[in-house]
Parts: sequence; structure tokens; C-alpha cells
Amino acid sequence: MLFRSNLVATGTLSSNFTSTDVYIGGRYTLSNYSIFGYMSNVRVSNTTRSTTLPTTPFTSDANTLLLAASSNRFIDSSSNNRTITVVSGTSVQRFSPFNPTASYSTATIGGSGYFDGSGDYLTAPNNAAFQFGTGDFTIECWVYYLTVPTTGQGIFFLGSGYLNGTTAALAMGSDGGTGYLSTYYGGGTNTNTSYVLKQNTWTHIAMVRSSGTLKAYANGVEVFSVADSTNYSYSYPAIGGWYSTSYLLNGYISNFRVVKGTAVYTSAFTPPTAPLTAISGTSLLLS
Repeated sequence: MLFRSNLVATGTLSSNFTSTDVYIGGRYTLSNYSIFGYMSNVRVSNTTRSTTLPTTPFTSDANTLLLAASSNRFIDSSSNNRTITVVSGTSVQRFSPFNPTASYSTATIGGSGYFDGSGDYLTAPNNAAFQFGTGDFTIECWVYYLTVPTTGQGIFFLGSGYLNGTTAALAMGSDGGTGYLSTYYGGGTNTNTSYVLKQNTWTHIAMVRSSGTLKAYANGVEVFSVADSTNYSYSYPAIGGWYSTSYLLNGYISNFRVVKGTAVYTSAFTPPTAPLTAISGTSLLLS
């Protein structure tokens, strides 16, 4: 494919722009003038840029006010970290104007598992590797909901049987009424976090216990913390659902990792930018 960059307009402008609102993908009355297509690497700068057509994704510098549509999430990748609000069915797609310079490799690009919300889930054999006892552990993954997650869709479940809701030990998913990231721990204690799960974008979630404190993270931000000294002896993991087949995920899961004996994250962190690896203590890794 041949690309060409041409200067199509120039002029003098002395207007004093005071509005602080930025809309991406539409103009004027957004309901009548919204784009039907894709946008990538939207950058707003307070300086002029080269007219040479870029061949690699944009980066943020001191003059960058906003850098959006350049990640696997709806975030501002500039140092300003402005809040991006998603309207209607806007979704993150892997489609990009920048083709990889190398052939596809799961080691550098990764992959994901698709769950249709109607019978799909994964299990691993009952094994002592999932019996955390009273020690530290980490369960994490990336999740991408295809439908508004207010219907109670599980991400993972660890209990005395596969999707056996009466004896849940650990589980995370979307609350059925609010869409909050919900956690189950201590054999069945349910707590909604402060984070509302989103549709059509990747979210990194993690459940971590460190020295008797259990925490939940969403995109590296702590959203829940509680003292927890439960002796977790259950060892039947299920991925893509929780409690029963009535609460299965409609979406994707990638880089699901269980680490026994280690709290990988103990404070706020930047979500992984590359596929996870099997570090010491890894009980399960699906990437």
C-alpha cells in the first residue's frame, strides 16, 4: 500500500481558543456527524509538526497535550493522563495503520481466548499448585467485555469444584446490577470495588494477597483492600465464568497468570506492556 502526505491547507488564525472539551470521532452535533470507521494515534500538540508521513506510532513529548487511540485501552498516553470518556459502541480494535515489521509471534504480540457467554469456559486439573494456604499469591489477566458487563459475568473462579457456587474460595467478575468489578474471597465474602468495568476495551485486573492483605487492582490502580488470612485449600480453577454456567463471560481473556507464593504487585503499577512470562511460582499461564 502506498501512502503519501501532502499539505492540503494553510492560513493565518488568531482566534483565542478557550474551550477545554475535546471530541474524537465526531463534530458539531455528534449524533449526526460521527465517523463510521477507525481512528488511530490521535495527538494534540501545542507546536507545529513535520508534514512527513509518520511510519511508526506517535510518542508523547513536552508539547503533547493529548495522545489517544494508541493503546489497547481508552487512555491518554501523554504525560497529562487526561480522562477519556467512551460514548456509545466505540471499541478498541487491533487494526492499525502501522504494520508490524516482523512476522506474527506470540512471544512478542500474544493472543487471547474468546468466550461467547453461552457455554464457554476453561478449567485446569485439580492441583496443589492452586492451594495457596495462608501465603501470598497473585491472579491476573487482561479482560475484554463484548457486552455491557452489568449482567454478572465472571472472569475467574477458584473453588472446591468447577463453577461450584456454594464453596467459592476466590473469584472476580462483573456485578450483575452495577457493572462494578466484584471480588469474592474468604470462602464466599462478596465485595464490589469502586471500579466500573468497561465494554469494548482491554482492562488489566489483578487479585493479590501480600502478608495477610488482599487487594484488587484495575489497570494498575488499587480499587479494593481488606485483611485476609484465609487458608485457601481449594484447587479447582475455572476461567471465563464464576459460580455457575449462568454467569459466563462474553468477551476475551488474555495472559491469565496464577502465581503461588508471591505478591507480584504490592502498590499501584503500570499494567504490563508485553505478554506475561512464567516467573518463579507460576502455577498457570495462558497467553
